[in-house]
Amino acid sequence: MSKYEYELQNGKLIPTNTDIPTQVLDLKNEYPELTMYYQSLCAHNRDLDYAKEYLKQMFFKSGTTLIDGALINSAIQLLIKCFSSPKKSGRKKLDSYKVFSKYAPSHGFEDMSAQFQKFYDARNNVLAHDQSDHKENIVAISVNAITGECIDVTNLTIRTNYLYKQNKDILMKLIDIAKSYVEKQCLDVETKIIERYNSASSKPDLIEVFTDIPQVSHW
Repeated sequence: MSKYEYELQNGKLIPTNTDIPTQVLDLKNEYPELTMYYQSLCAHNRDLDYAKEYLKQMFFKSGTTLIDGALINSAIQLLIKCFSSPKKSGRKKLDSYKVFSKYAPSHGFEDMSAQFQKFYDARNNVLAHDQSDHKENIVAISVNAITGECIDVTNLTIRTNYLYKQNKDILMKLIDIAKSYVEKQCLDVETKIIERYNSASSKPDLIEVFTDIPQVSHW
């Protein structure tokens, strides 16, 4: 990831930790595929950062289950979001097989593809779309055993939860693997861009980056 720190000044990106006169130039028209892929990686990395922070805030106390549930559900959603098919114009999703089955074992992590798949299915079938857990709810009638008269409609709502500390630990490992993969991909793209630009006999005519989007602080 970037070795410089930047801030917006009058719509321009300015590096703040270097004394070298610097222009920040827009690459999207010159290297569109690399730029779009790098943008996707940055979006994934930000989501994974948030997911980690959510998990770090969990209490696992008797009076915090509502908060803990919101935190772990949000972390699951953000992790799976990185591996889900977006709209046609959306970010490029990560490949779970490449990340957890191929990259993880070759970079000092365990193969956690099975654990990822369980959270992936949970997100799709329970958290984001209610395809299974509504069937677990019990609906019945209570009948007077003597008269045979129905006296009540009985229901028991059962919701799947993921508040076990073990689930939090597994999620954190999955996020760490995904972040390691994303950061490695970012480094590879950065190297390609720098090498391509510096080796060009004629430098492309690029314009300075300008945005009217206000700077937003994060947690």
